Amino acid sequence: MARRMAIVLVGLLVTTLFLNVWWVSGSLLIAGIGVAPAFAVISAMTTASVKFSDTAEAFGWVNTGQLIGAAAGSAFAGFLIDGMGPSGAYWTAAAFAAAGLVVCVVFVRGFPDLRFRDPSPIPDTEPVGTITS
Repeated sequence: MARRMAIVLVGLLVTTLFLNVWWVSGSLLIAGIGVAPAFAVISAMTTASVKFSDTAEAFGWVNTGQLIGAAAGSAFAGFLIDGMGPSGAYWTAAAFAAAGLVVCVVFVRGFPDLRFRDPSPIPDTEPVGTITS
């Protein structure tokens, strides 16, 4: 997860150097390469950490956290755009990516180890025996 967030951070930091359409497009492409894998890791960790009957609520909380982060980032970006100009929005995105990277590095011990196991949800029911004749 930290490697994927580092890719996002590098792409966003490179974006702040020049603000022309080709530079921004290329650097945001680099940042975007890390976004989908990061979301995949979040989904796999969520699925593997909760019982099957709790996955809907768990994903609801994950999405709530993502929406709160997007709203806070938009608010900070608005203030920085007013103060610094267009580059302020990219500095905000880079700051939030850096914060995400720090969280990943600090809390990596709390992440489930999915290297050698199936990331499917923890079952919360037992097999039911059936009578066959």
